[in-house]
Amino acid sequence: MTISVISPSSGRFLTFMLVAVLVVAGLASLSFLSPQSGSGTQPTIATTSKDQGGQAYMNVPRVYSALGYPKITYNANNIRYVAPEPNFTLTYHTPSVYLHIGSLSAPVIGLARAVELAAKNAKLDPLDYTLAEADYVSGDVVNGSLSNDPSWLVFFAESHDGYWVFGGCGSGSFSVFADVDALTGAVSKSSYCTGPSLPVTGSFRLSVDSAKALQSVRSSNLSGVPTAVTENGIVNSMEARIVLFGPSSNNLSFENPLNTSYSGSYRLSWVIQMFSSTPQFGYQGIFAVDAETGELLSGWAYPIFPSSHCICVDNSIVFASANNLAVSAETFEIDGAVVGVSGSVPVTVPNVVIAKPGSTGTLELNLSSELDTDASLTFSFINPLPSYQAFLSDGVPRGVSIQTSSKVITIPSNGQAKVTISISVDGSALSGTYLIELKATFSGPQSVQPGESRVFFFLSVWNGSGPWPAPPNPA
Repeated sequence: MTISVISPSSGRFLTFMLVAVLVVAGLASLSFLSPQSGSGTQPTIATTSKDQGGQAYMNVPRVYSALGYPKITYNANNIRYVAPEPNFTLTYHTPSVYLHIGSLSAPVIGLARAVELAAKNAKLDPLDYTLAEADYVSGDVVNGSLSNDPSWLVFFAESHDGYWVFGGCGSGSFSVFADVDALTGAVSKSSYCTGPSLPVTGSFRLSVDSAKALQSVRSSNLSGVPTAVTENGIVNSMEARIVLFGPSSNNLSFENPLNTSYSGSYRLSWVIQMFSSTPQFGYQGIFAVDAETGELLSGWAYPIFPSSHCICVDNSIVFASANNLAVSAETFEIDGAVVGVSGSVPVTVPNVVIAKPGSTGTLELNLSSELDTDASLTFSFINPLPSYQAFLSDGVPRGVSIQTSSKVITIPSNGQAKVTISISVDGSALSGTYLIELKATFSGPQSVQPGESRVFFFLSVWNGSGPWPAPPNPA
């Protein structure tokens, strides 16, 4: 199986044997906390001008606000969302190219309003639920048309006595999930991910701190759980949560408590996730320690990444190496109606290479290989948008010459190499911005499957006067 991961400035060729990998919903933060009450703090959340209400759900219990909750992330990664981030991407999509080329911003529903809409749709009460995590996912404008609306993925945690229930929604194991359209406010999906309802009355006490809880795991001797996890494993996350044990639990790790008398009951527990790794093999484990007594309640481990084998060759343009070429972020306008606003909206394209007519400059291309044998790469320039760019047959615009310092290069096993890209522009070359594709065709020993890596960048032929010439606009 061959996978190519492509960005405007880098390319990767991967070949590997596909293996089954088990993943258990994970928690996001690690903090060694002393026992404390469940009183709340009010976090500061960046939102846009359209925000209304929803703040009641952001009063996170202190034991979780100390861990950075609520977590407000951007495009499903660990980058924290801070308004106003770019909230749409502009993408080229042709039979041979699917490429994000820039970003644009337009008014959207902010976090507080999204939380309010999600809570109303799920019929939540801020006395029982608090916001745990929200991820903003950018909308996508493809070939001049809105393909996907932006959205807020919102996760709530059910709260009792100031502590959160260990649910089954998202990687943080929360209780309720909702998908809110950031343009229209429509809630397209809403689901509950918690076990049987907790009793209305009841009290949970945190008497054991996280360090003692971890020591209970370190000193354990559990059947089927390797000591590489318990004694020497790396702690990935540790949080105090209310856990349902027994067959009705929403997690396999808690279905068979070590003390069967806890089956069917809720206990405030330190939920600890750990992992270990050795060459070509590893384990991940999840444990629950009673937060009142320090007793180890459950523990489970499973293998990850068994016998995985990866072969890859990486290419990336080093824009900082530009010599006699300018590299900058440039902006052009598109019709705002695409994203539901009047007038025009700006699109920002990062790392545009600018060459003046009558000039010659260079860029460097970094190459790296994880092969245990030498790798041979052959370079060529391809026209990625033949319907929208008037290129010559060699894949570069008229009046421009682009060459690599070598047509073929050998990368040593587990090594690196560099190639110089030379760009020469005739004095009479017409002003314009072009998408350039450099294809590296990979070949190696007969035991390795051939492949290719594609590297894209925008080249502007421009003397710097007047507005920047916009790139082609497939529509």
